[in-house]
Amino acid sequence: MITRRLVPLVTSMVLAAPLAADSQQPGLPLVTPALGDIQAAALELREQPEIVEARDKAIILFKKTRSASLADGLATLEAAVDELVFGVLLGVAANDPCQPRVVWSGNLPYTIGNKTVPGSRYADGPDRIYRSIPVNPAYRYTLTGTRNALYPSLDFSFEAIPPPSLWGMPTDSLQAKDIEVASDGTFTITADAGSAQGRVNHLHLAPGTNAILIRDTLSDWSKQRPNGISVSATVSDQSPGASSMDTIDNAVSQIIATAQSTAGFLEQMVWKNTPNQLTAFERKVDQGMPGAVFAASRFALGDDEVLVIALDPLAADYLAVQISDLWMRSASYDRRHTSLNNQQAIANPDGSFTLIVSRQDPGYINWLDTDNLHDGIVMVRWELISGAPDVNSAVREIQKLPLSELDNHLAGKQRKVSAQERQALLDQRYQSYLFRLSEQ
Repeated sequence: MITRRLVPLVTSMVLAAPLAADSQQPGLPLVTPALGDIQAAALELREQPEIVEARDKAIILFKKTRSASLADGLATLEAAVDELVFGVLLGVAANDPCQPRVVWSGNLPYTIGNKTVPGSRYADGPDRIYRSIPVNPAYRYTLTGTRNALYPSLDFSFEAIPPPSLWGMPTDSLQAKDIEVASDGTFTITADAGSAQGRVNHLHLAPGTNAILIRDTLSDWSKQRPNGISVSATVSDQSPGASSMDTIDNAVSQIIATAQSTAGFLEQMVWKNTPNQLTAFERKVDQGMPGAVFAASRFALGDDEVLVIALDPLAADYLAVQISDLWMRSASYDRRHTSLNNQQAIANPDGSFTLIVSRQDPGYINWLDTDNLHDGIVMVRWELISGAPDVNSAVREIQKLPLSELDNHLAGKQRKVSAQERQALLDQRYQSYLFRLSEQ
């Protein structure tokens, strides 16, 4: 049984050397022994009466939102809350900024051997590897990264964020293009309460920062892996005393605050927009991934309807479209075409992309499967953009049509696929997905 204990946020001591911490090396699976310990603690936390009560409160909160007014929203509500809760608990279970560990979350459920781990998706992307490190601005941190020599990720970034959980608005950001990487593929990032003052690869930890969020982007699932990451903390004698907030109280607070942030984001970013329409905008530092372009909207489709979306590439090295449920949880993407990026989709002759969103397979190569949803969320990301993006030209077309009119609308401009070809594509997709979990 988990006992109520103080979260060891800070300690008054002087260390001659940084504290050793968990590390993840390139080529090794994300599922490290340290992560296994964190997951076990999170699962144990999940059974505590206070956590069960917080989960119930999050469900009540979600049921008051407009997403719950739709059948698909209500049907996916409890499963979405369960993943949100487990994602929060992973962070809480690892919350020791004095002995930081690297936490992988925001992922699908998975089974390795006889061990099954619940999903922890919320506001996630299928091409992303999300990891976090607990921090406190009273400490100084050194992060050491290693690019995978054989299978480097397309992109990576580091953000300093405050609570709740991983929903806080970033206060500082380091993008791959701004990080100096040595010829051997290694890089070092410092993070503390001070400004850079000439230091390269420095992340400022503003007051209230409690985590560093790490994103790796995998555009080719079969040939890319996330960076190896290790972290150490140096504690000074100026560090304040221990926090009085205990683990369970912290978890309850984070669960409720994260649910509230999710509901607020949905209202502001999804429900205020017209269904089956997309308006792109450029992201700022406090929105995460500064300089990128983003668009999101609710889709509403009948059994025999499709949503045709034509996208301008905007000179972006990374363009991705995904389907999520009405709670911002990605649709299952390992065995279904619920997401496509510019490495997976087939471009038009002019470099643009035309995608077809529908419940049933329309028989075209760029199908975005809604995972049986009539109502959900479609999100688009343009990243690694050369020059200033023209957000007004990002979405060239978005139109709802009867499935029976799709052939005439496309007029032979996209390749058709048979049921057998589709199954082969799905089999290939699943094997590519497994690459992120394997050592080979």
